[in-house]
Amino acid sequence: MLNAENLTKRFSGLTAVDRVSLAVHRGETVGLIGTNGAGKTTLFEMLSGFLRPDEGTVRFGGKNLTGQAAWRFARAGMARTFQNLRLFEGMTVLENVRAAQIACHGRAAEELLRTVNLWEKRERPAQFLSYGEKRRLELARAAATGAMLVLADEPSAAMTAAEAQELAEVLETLKAGDGLTFLLIEHNMDLVRRACGRVYAMDRGRVLAEGTPDEVLSSSAVKASLLP
Repeated sequence: MLNAENLTKRFSGLTAVDRVSLAVHRGETVGLIGTNGAGKTTLFEMLSGFLRPDEGTVRFGGKNLTGQAAWRFARAGMARTFQNLRLFEGMTVLENVRAAQIACHGRAAEELLRTVNLWEKRERPAQFLSYGEKRRLELARAAATGAMLVLADEPSAAMTAAEAQELAEVLETLKAGDGLTFLLIEHNMDLVRRACGRVYAMDRGRVLAEGTPDEVLSSSAVKASLLP
């Protein structure tokens, strides 16, 4: 579904991402881990059309989209969520999802809000949701576009353990019921173990390891990289 080969990005002589290759297959949830500054978000920006790579290629859905604008990735079936919430705070939960649904002729709003456990709060303005609820609403909006692949940047950031557990369940339901595929940047290793079938670990712009969560998190190189 998504294939990147030898992606490289430099900023004023600093190599933020250095010849990174990865693949995400349909129906997977793949994690991307590493410390702050490892290059994860820069990689996401290139994978979704927000940054043009200096080298390498990005193929999505069988199309070479290297260097194309973000809207072309979206049209091909990719959606993004970001570290900073980008909801319409003054609109209701239902209106937030319908805005994405109508614009893209995507999935049914009621079904999605039930999946993310927000249907009972559909008439509540988004600004009055808890942080965990807002994150789940973002996922519902991304899914409402009709996307096949969702790139989620730190979806469990600032969540309680209970909220992260609910998020893991929502991700699994969206994958199983709606056929979504996910690539997650994530610092919560419990969530990574629960939700991800495969993981890439990055450090200083390069991939250190790739495999199952247990394989990657037991790697001595990854352990050393993640230690404060």
